[in-house]
Amino acid sequence: MRSILVTVGVLVALVLTACGPDVPDEGEIDDHVPGELDLLRTKFGALTADPCHTRPTEQEPHTCERFVTQVGNTAGTMTESAQQGHPQLSESAERMASRVAVYRDNRCGSADAGAEQLCEDTLVELAEAVEQAQQQMERELP
Repeated sequence: MRSILVTVGVLVALVLTACGPDVPDEGEIDDHVPGELDLLRTKFGALTADPCHTRPTEQEPHTCERFVTQVGNTAGTMTESAQQGHPQLSESAERMASRVAVYRDNRCGSADAGAEQLCEDTLVELAEAVEQAQQQMERELP
């Protein structure tokens, strides 16, 4: 009796496995799963709505630490996308990452940053780099 139950259990498992969702063939694009480019578009939407992007000269540099972190994350995602078939994103990713590095190297994220003008200029440059990268994506990867 026990072997019959085990056999029935195995058969049910096999039938359920065969009835599973269709898996796209290798190389086939599944339009229902958002890809990295969709993720980047979402990230750019959030970044460009941030006050540190829309009004960088009106912000205290240390209040934009979260924005700068997100720019750095976006630059990393762009670098990955560049390595996976979208090399045109590489230059914009590097530009954004270098501005993030200047912000961090000069401790602009702390309230006692010594190079206040440099930090303000860096925020403006970050906002410009984000804007340029977003425009590039819209132009080259619609």
